[in-house]
Amino acid sequence: MKSICRYIIVFCVSLLTTGCVSKGEIDNAEIEYGESETFTQHELEAAVDTILKKFKDFPDCELHTLQYSEELTQQYQQSDEADDKYKGYEIVAYVSHFTTGLESDREGFTPDSDSDFQWILGRKNNKDEWEILNYGEV
Repeated sequence: MKSICRYIIVFCVSLLTTGCVSKGEIDNAEIEYGESETFTQHELEAAVDTILKKFKDFPDCELHTLQYSEELTQQYQQSDEADDKYKGYEIVAYVSHFTTGLESDREGFTPDSDSDFQWILGRKNNKDEWEILNYGEV
């Protein structure tokens, strides 16, 4: 009986501790949409929404800035490598800065540090929703 109670207690504690890690914080983020030669403000906002939704999955991280990069967008759109994984996509690129907390190592982040990420989003045509094709440290 004692061992059953012990297992139940360990199970409950593990459930409580895994549920206590905060989700990615986006509420105070500064969003810079910039200007695009290719995309409308509405299209850039839709791309930002896709990134913010994904960032909420980053445990114990706080987003500070998210900025559209026309330069990176043009680089990816004009890439003509034969094996380019972005071929056939309309591409939009953003850069972000965020900090990680002590619990963020669960997703492979360095705890309690600053991170700069690039976000590469794509869609096959302007009727499709944006999907994140790649993201990671700059």
